[in-house]
Amino acid sequence: ALSVWETQDRFIAALDSVKDRILVESPWIKRGTQRYLKYFRKLLKAGKKLYILYGIEPYDYSQHHTETMKELMELSKEYSKQFKLIHLPTHFDHHQIALTGTHKKLVIKDDEYYLSGSFNFLSFGKKESDKVANEESILIRSNVDEKWKQVQKDYKLKF
Repeated sequence: ALSVWETQDRFIAALDSVKDRILVESPWIKRGTQRYLKYFRKLLKAGKKLYILYGIEPYDYSQHHTETMKELMELSKEYSKQFKLIHLPTHFDHHQIALTGTHKKLVIKDDEYYLSGSFNFLSFGKKESDKVANEESILIRSNVDEKWKQVQKDYKLKF
């Protein structure tokens, strides 16, 4: 199991070393996402794919950081073929999926590994000197291609 700080370090390392594609699923997009924008830009500029799945009821966009959302939306327009920013509550409504959003915290890096646990990848904004809640993530290296397929099937997505 990875600690809060190990999870954050592994997430940054994943973003910095994507070979083909990466998926990030997290309920909220907060100011903490700002620290990852440079990695998003770098991997998109290099022609790699980024999928961000986010959102949980209520559908209120005010639960997300406005400036960060604006920057992500601009990136999704600029790199529309490679970057999918998917608001899950809206997506689920559109596809008649009986879910209200996500509370999952998941990162899938290429076919190499995935991280799953309690770490909020797109909202955590603390420094190591700050007090934090106890969280952990598990890094799984087996059946990664099956994890991609599961997300596609469960959410009616095509990657």
